[in-house]
Amino acid sequence: MDLKKILLLTICCSCIHNATFAIGEIPAGVMDAAGSAQNLNVHDMDRIKDLQRREEQEKDWKDLKKRQKEQKDNPEKIKPKKEKKDVIKARAEEYATKGVYIDKIRVAPSEVLTAKEIEDIISDYQGENLTFDKVKEIINRINTLYLEKGFVTARAFVPEQDIVDGSLYIDLYEGKVGEVSVVNNRWTKESYIKKRMSAKPYKLFDIVELEQDVLNFNKYTPGVELSANLKPGEKRMGTTDIELAAREKLPFHTSFIFDNAGRSTIGQLRGGVALTHDSLFGYRDKLTLGAYVSSHSNTPFADYNIPVNKKDGRVGFSFSSSYAHIAQGDYKMFNIRSRSYVYSLYFNQPLIRKPYMELSSFSSVDYKQATTSFDGFDLYTDKITSARTGLNLRYDTKRGIWYANQYVSYAMPIFRDNSNYVKLEGGLIRLHDFGHGVVGQFRGAYQAIPKDVVPYIDQFQAGGLSSVRGYSEGLLIGRSGYLLSGELLFPIAPASVKSKDKKKEIPFLGRYVKGVAFVDHAMVFPFKGDGPGAPGYDANDVLLSIGLGLRVTLPKDLTARLYWGFPMIRNSHEAVQHAGRFHFDIVLTPDYDALLKLRHPKEKVPKEPKKIQSL
Repeated sequence: MDLKKILLLTICCSCIHNATFAIGEIPAGVMDAAGSAQNLNVHDMDRIKDLQRREEQEKDWKDLKKRQKEQKDNPEKIKPKKEKKDVIKARAEEYATKGVYIDKIRVAPSEVLTAKEIEDIISDYQGENLTFDKVKEIINRINTLYLEKGFVTARAFVPEQDIVDGSLYIDLYEGKVGEVSVVNNRWTKESYIKKRMSAKPYKLFDIVELEQDVLNFNKYTPGVELSANLKPGEKRMGTTDIELAAREKLPFHTSFIFDNAGRSTIGQLRGGVALTHDSLFGYRDKLTLGAYVSSHSNTPFADYNIPVNKKDGRVGFSFSSSYAHIAQGDYKMFNIRSRSYVYSLYFNQPLIRKPYMELSSFSSVDYKQATTSFDGFDLYTDKITSARTGLNLRYDTKRGIWYANQYVSYAMPIFRDNSNYVKLEGGLIRLHDFGHGVVGQFRGAYQAIPKDVVPYIDQFQAGGLSSVRGYSEGLLIGRSGYLLSGELLFPIAPASVKSKDKKKEIPFLGRYVKGVAFVDHAMVFPFKGDGPGAPGYDANDVLLSIGLGLRVTLPKDLTARLYWGFPMIRNSHEAVQHAGRFHFDIVLTPDYDALLKLRHPKEKVPKEPKKIQSL
């Protein structure tokens, strides 16, 4: 077998002109082809992440515009002020108009108010004559403090009493929660919802806390919207029952993908499918299964994650695998095949989540393995075990949205001594509204690894639909690199036209089709050897393109991106030089709620509830 390998490499050397030995063993052309096949796993998973990123950005953009419209239409609702009202009238009929001398005021123990807060109020009234109005003033100040703390069912009052030795007693009633129930929760377990509410039976009732819990639940739990109804306690007098009504979307999702983002050597046209269940076991635990397939490659993948705290901190496990066979092109004769696996155990935790800002942390432990074979013989196997951590940020502004991320990972030399390096990677995206229907997207990304020789499965790649359009997919690959892209989305026709009677708006072409103009640029920094004779970086390590395209959004959740990219720099790595290159992807994501007309039964609302408006 060793002799056959030697003969095979000898043939490689004789068949490839101007071969550069990147790592001193195998001709660069063959290694590039093998690396391209080995890097398929990363390429395809990056495509999946790109589709998810686009979906999230579209949702964030719609949410931003919705909030801006609401603030414009209802500016007074941006910062609602709590009304300070008297809760009760204190009963002090026994006091004469001239008042009664009060030397000391005693207040019942409180679970809400501190001794200092109470003392700060009553100290102003001790040692003087108190009239009915003065006593009422004390009661109102205590009740106002309850309201400010969110305890709307708590109150102070003066019970019937005889004033002895100038002592006045003020009693406190602090309302408590009765029963907490959940209705209309078909896909989410009742226990999951209750655990995310601070309100517990016979605990002090805090309406501000309840409002915040409901708002947080709706923000942190896509696909479920809660509203809270309050009513007098049925089992115990003096309590408040809380009914949490859920409105859920169907948790099943499918996405069908068709594109030409494959590589010419293993199949350019590809199809993919992703199946997702948002609440597999009722705990908003998410399972995704899918695969990308071309004529000579396939990439199955799976991901499962489950919330572990009230703020949507999630622990998850993901797996992806890829198989590629170079069956076309100059290296077909070598029968190059590659198989790779990536396993990841991760934890994602939102740190700040507000309507205009979200900051989250991400940490993972990853294992990657890739094997490349020539004509049935395993030539080499890369094994990488790494730890990764970083931050993700979304920040809304008046004219758009910022996205930023930064990660650092360390590959540990557990299985291979050469797998010992630090990798820095990050990105920045700006969505900007220029007005008149023109939206810009500006994107930058980078990866930096200071080590010379790095396994292909961990390298940066550029070229193709998701990076530099106008070039073939994954044309350049290197240990470090960066990407810059600018894109303008603009209307090419009116979004609607008036009907003949000018009473109705009729949807027109501009609602479904928009024009695109873009500029893409990237550069990679591969290891080319060291020493005096080592080649430097040149134009073949740089990509630059411009182009035009169309963005199509049709009813029933069918979207398409059509681009024609024109390379501005000729690259010798291209097997076939093109004046321009056409890229496309078509994604169908059916809305089963709409298609199947799935509707929950109408919620039973009590006649006189106090309803908390959900976001």
